[in-house]
Amino acid sequence: VNPLAPDSSAPDPLTVALPKAIFATYYLGVVADRYEQVYEHFFEGNNTRRSDPLQIVLSPPPDFQVTSITAPPLAQSGIIARISYTVTNLGAGSPFGGGWVDRIYLARQSVFTPDSATLLRKEAFYRQMHPDSSYSVTRDIRLPEGIAGTYYLYVHTDADSSVFEFNADNNNVGRSDPIIFSISP
Repeated sequence: VNPLAPDSSAPDPLTVALPKAIFATYYLGVVADRYEQVYEHFFEGNNTRRSDPLQIVLSPPPDFQVTSITAPPLAQSGIIARISYTVTNLGAGSPFGGGWVDRIYLARQSVFTPDSATLLRKEAFYRQMHPDSSYSVTRDIRLPEGIAGTYYLYVHTDADSSVFEFNADNNNVGRSDPIIFSISP
């Protein structure tokens, strides 16, 4: 470290990475001689400085939506049925990274309530999802035994809210058309 002459400064440009998913007015703080290794007598109290306000703008977030679900209209309880669904990123941005989980449920109610639904399967994903991109999943899933009547298949994409969608994570559940179940002979 080179010593500073009186009334001089030493610019030290620094590049910093901002945390993801932040937006608002922020300030940068700088502390010189943090460990007080330079004797400054009465001037130790002026070693901190705050920047002018920095307006951080949120990058466009993704918006995952279940855009289609295909299930058989008639099914017998306990059989294996082929189920397909598609998830599309309808947002203006891509996820920041990491993965997410989709959950497939079966429920009698026409409005999704996880507590009253039966979890059939989980699907984990680690992939890039650019705006307007999508993925489709087709699985053979064993349906529950001993049920009859009208049911609905639900797909909850990003079920653990791992993907930052800002205020667009209220539309992550899709519902199939009604499935009429009969008890297997």
